[in-house]
Amino acid sequence: MEISENDEKQKLEGFLEEVDRIIEIQNILADRNILIRGAVTIDQIYSGKMVVFGPALINAYETENKIAVYPRICVDRKILERIWKLDNGELSIRAQSRITEDFDGIFFIDYLKDALSFWYGFFKEHGPERILDQGLDDFLMKHKEHVLNHLKLAMGKPFENKLHWLRKYNNKLIRDYGLRLKEGNLDMNAYLIQDDR
Repeated sequence: MEISENDEKQKLEGFLEEVDRIIEIQNILADRNILIRGAVTIDQIYSGKMVVFGPALINAYETENKIAVYPRICVDRKILERIWKLDNGELSIRAQSRITEDFDGIFFIDYLKDALSFWYGFFKEHGPERILDQGLDDFLMKHKEHVLNHLKLAMGKPFENKLHWLRKYNNKLIRDYGLRLKEGNLDMNAYLIQDDR
Protein backbone atom coordinates (compact mmCIF):
# COMPACT_ATOMS: atom_id res chain seq x y z
CA MET A 1 0.00 0.00 0.00
CA GLU A 2 1.52 3.32 -1.06
CA ILE A 3 1.25 5.87 1.77
CA SER A 4 2.64 9.38 1.96
CA GLU A 5 5.64 9.55 4.31
CA ASN A 6 4.12 12.60 6.00
CA ASP A 7 0.77 11.08 6.79
CA GLU A 8 1.32 9.35 10.12
CA LYS A 9 -2.38 8.87 10.85
CA GLN A 10 -2.95 7.19 7.50
CA LYS A 11 -0.02 4.84 8.17
CA LEU A 12 -1.43 3.88 11.56
CA GLU A 13 -4.92 3.38 10.14
CA GLY A 14 -3.30 1.13 7.53
CA PHE A 15 -1.60 -0.79 10.34
CA LEU A 16 -4.96 -1.37 12.10
CA GLU A 17 -6.49 -2.55 8.81
CA GLU A 18 -3.65 -5.07 8.57
CA VAL A 19 -4.35 -6.15 12.17
CA ASP A 20 -7.97 -6.83 11.14
CA ARG A 21 -6.73 -9.03 8.29
CA ILE A 22 -4.35 -10.87 10.62
CA ILE A 23 -7.22 -11.51 13.05
CA GLU A 24 -9.33 -12.94 10.22
CA ILE A 25 -6.47 -15.25 9.28
CA GLN A 26 -5.89 -16.27 12.91
CA ASN A 27 -9.59 -17.09 13.34
CA ILE A 28 -9.70 -19.13 10.13
CA LEU A 29 -6.56 -21.04 11.13
CA ALA A 30 -7.73 -21.51 14.75
CA ASP A 31 -10.96 -22.95 13.36
CA ARG A 32 -8.80 -25.43 11.41
CA ASN A 33 -6.67 -26.28 14.48
CA ILE A 34 -3.61 -24.42 13.21
CA LEU A 35 -1.65 -22.25 15.63
CA ILE A 36 0.64 -19.49 14.39
CA ARG A 37 3.08 -17.02 15.84
CA GLY A 38 4.76 -13.98 14.40
CA ALA A 39 5.62 -10.33 14.83
CA VAL A 40 4.51 -6.97 13.48
CA THR A 41 6.91 -4.04 13.57
CA ILE A 42 7.38 -0.64 11.99
CA ASP A 43 10.68 0.66 10.63
CA GLN A 44 12.58 1.17 7.41
CA ILE A 45 12.68 -1.62 4.86
CA TYR A 46 13.91 -2.07 1.33
CA SER A 47 12.27 -4.55 -0.99
CA GLY A 48 13.42 -5.23 -4.51
CA LYS A 49 12.63 -7.97 -7.00
CA MET A 50 14.75 -10.60 -5.28
CA VAL A 51 15.70 -9.12 -1.92
CA VAL A 52 14.17 -7.63 1.19
CA PHE A 53 16.28 -6.12 3.98
CA GLY A 54 16.33 -3.43 6.63
CA PRO A 55 15.76 -2.85 10.36
CA ALA A 56 12.04 -3.73 10.10
CA LEU A 57 12.79 -7.21 8.74
CA ILE A 58 15.50 -7.88 11.33
CA ASN A 59 13.29 -6.67 14.20
CA ALA A 60 10.32 -8.74 13.01
CA TYR A 61 12.49 -11.86 12.63
CA GLU A 62 14.12 -11.48 16.06
CA THR A 63 10.79 -10.74 17.75
CA GLU A 64 9.10 -13.76 16.18
CA ASN A 65 12.04 -16.01 16.94
CA LYS A 66 12.93 -14.92 20.50
CA ILE A 67 9.88 -13.15 21.95
CA ALA A 68 6.71 -14.47 20.26
CA VAL A 69 7.56 -17.97 21.58
CA TYR A 70 3.89 -18.79 22.28
CA PRO A 71 1.22 -19.01 19.57
CA ARG A 72 0.74 -15.26 19.40
CA ILE A 73 1.54 -12.47 16.96
CA CYS A 74 3.55 -9.82 18.80
CA VAL A 75 3.19 -6.11 18.09
CA ASP A 76 6.17 -3.81 18.45
CA ARG A 77 5.56 -1.33 21.29
CA LYS A 78 6.86 1.46 18.98
CA ILE A 79 3.70 1.14 16.88
CA LEU A 80 1.40 1.51 19.87
CA GLU A 81 3.42 4.44 21.23
CA ARG A 82 2.97 6.20 17.89
CA ILE A 83 -0.79 5.59 18.07
CA TRP A 84 -1.01 6.86 21.66
CA LYS A 85 1.07 9.92 20.82
CA LEU A 86 -0.94 10.78 17.73
CA ASP A 87 -4.45 9.93 18.86
CA ASN A 88 -6.22 9.17 22.11
CA GLY A 89 -9.54 8.66 20.32
CA GLU A 90 -10.74 6.24 17.67
CA LEU A 91 -7.32 4.82 16.69
CA SER A 92 -6.47 4.07 20.33
CA ILE A 93 -9.86 2.44 20.92
CA ARG A 94 -9.47 0.29 17.80
CA ALA A 95 -5.98 -0.75 18.91
CA GLN A 96 -7.13 -1.56 22.48
CA SER A 97 -9.94 -3.79 21.23
CA ARG A 98 -7.52 -5.85 19.12
CA ILE A 99 -4.18 -5.74 20.93
CA THR A 100 -3.51 -6.98 24.47
CA GLU A 101 -0.53 -6.72 26.81
CA ASP A 102 0.51 -10.19 27.90
CA PHE A 103 1.79 -11.28 31.33
CA ASP A 104 5.39 -10.70 30.16
CA GLY A 105 4.76 -7.13 28.96
CA ILE A 106 4.62 -8.12 25.29
CA PHE A 107 1.73 -6.78 23.21
CA PHE A 108 0.01 -9.23 20.88
CA ILE A 109 -2.90 -9.38 18.45
CA ASP A 110 -5.81 -10.79 20.43
CA TYR A 111 -8.06 -12.80 18.11
CA LEU A 112 -10.26 -14.23 20.89
CA LYS A 113 -10.85 -10.79 22.43
CA ASP A 114 -11.82 -9.47 19.00
CA ALA A 115 -14.36 -12.28 18.49
CA LEU A 116 -15.84 -11.82 21.97
CA SER A 117 -15.99 -8.02 21.78
CA PHE A 118 -17.61 -8.14 18.31
CA TRP A 119 -20.23 -10.58 19.59
CA TYR A 120 -20.90 -8.50 22.72
CA GLY A 121 -21.09 -5.21 20.80
CA PHE A 122 -23.70 -6.74 18.49
CA PHE A 123 -25.56 -8.26 21.46
CA LYS A 124 -25.71 -4.91 23.31
CA GLU A 125 -26.90 -3.04 20.23
CA HIS A 126 -29.36 -5.55 18.77
CA GLY A 127 -30.06 -8.14 21.47
CA PRO A 128 -29.59 -11.88 21.07
CA GLU A 129 -29.00 -13.15 17.57
CA ARG A 130 -29.32 -16.95 17.45
CA ILE A 131 -26.97 -17.45 14.51
CA LEU A 132 -24.28 -15.16 15.94
CA ASP A 133 -24.63 -16.67 19.45
CA GLN A 134 -24.38 -20.20 18.02
CA GLY A 135 -21.38 -19.16 15.89
CA LEU A 136 -19.54 -17.84 18.96
CA ASP A 137 -20.46 -20.94 20.95
CA ASP A 138 -19.19 -23.22 18.16
CA PHE A 139 -15.96 -21.22 17.79
CA LEU A 140 -15.20 -21.20 21.54
CA MET A 141 -16.03 -24.91 21.94
CA LYS A 142 -13.85 -25.81 18.98
CA HIS A 143 -11.03 -23.64 20.35
CA LYS A 144 -11.30 -25.41 23.73
CA GLU A 145 -11.28 -28.88 22.13
CA HIS A 146 -8.30 -27.94 19.97
CA VAL A 147 -6.28 -26.85 23.00
CA LEU A 148 -7.29 -29.92 25.03
CA ASN A 149 -6.37 -32.32 22.21
CA HIS A 150 -3.00 -30.67 21.69
CA LEU A 151 -2.29 -30.59 25.43
CA LYS A 152 -2.70 -34.38 25.56
CA LEU A 153 -0.26 -34.78 22.67
CA ALA A 154 2.22 -32.28 24.14
CA MET A 155 2.67 -33.89 27.56
CA GLY A 156 6.39 -33.96 28.31
CA LYS A 157 7.33 -32.45 24.95
CA PRO A 158 9.36 -29.21 24.56
CA PHE A 159 6.35 -27.31 23.19
CA GLU A 160 4.05 -28.19 26.12
CA ASN A 161 4.51 -24.70 27.62
CA LYS A 162 3.06 -23.16 24.43
CA LEU A 163 -0.18 -25.08 24.97
CA HIS A 164 -0.32 -24.10 28.64
CA TRP A 165 0.03 -20.46 27.56
CA LEU A 166 -2.85 -20.99 25.12
CA ARG A 167 -4.98 -22.55 27.87
CA LYS A 168 -4.28 -19.58 30.18
CA TYR A 169 -5.01 -17.14 27.36
CA ASN A 170 -8.32 -18.85 26.57
CA ASN A 171 -9.38 -18.98 30.23
CA LYS A 172 -8.45 -15.37 30.98
CA LEU A 173 -10.55 -14.08 28.08
CA ILE A 174 -13.50 -16.31 28.98
CA ARG A 175 -13.37 -15.12 32.61
CA ASP A 176 -13.05 -11.48 31.50
CA TYR A 177 -16.22 -11.89 29.41
CA GLY A 178 -17.99 -14.20 31.89
CA LEU A 179 -20.75 -11.81 32.94
CA ARG A 180 -21.32 -10.71 29.35
CA LEU A 181 -21.55 -14.33 28.19
CA LYS A 182 -24.09 -14.96 30.97
CA GLU A 183 -26.11 -11.96 29.73
CA GLY A 184 -26.26 -13.70 26.36
CA ASN A 185 -27.25 -17.04 27.96
CA LEU A 186 -23.88 -18.59 27.11
CA ASP A 187 -22.25 -20.70 29.83
CA MET A 188 -18.76 -19.43 30.64
CA ASN A 189 -17.85 -22.74 32.31
CA ALA A 190 -18.40 -24.64 29.07
CA TYR A 191 -15.46 -22.79 27.47
CA LEU A 192 -12.94 -22.96 30.34
CA ILE A 193 -10.07 -25.41 29.93
CA GLN A 194 -9.13 -27.26 33.10
CA ASP A 195 -5.50 -27.88 33.99
CA ASP A 196 -5.05 -31.65 34.27
CA ARG A 197 -1.52 -31.47 35.66
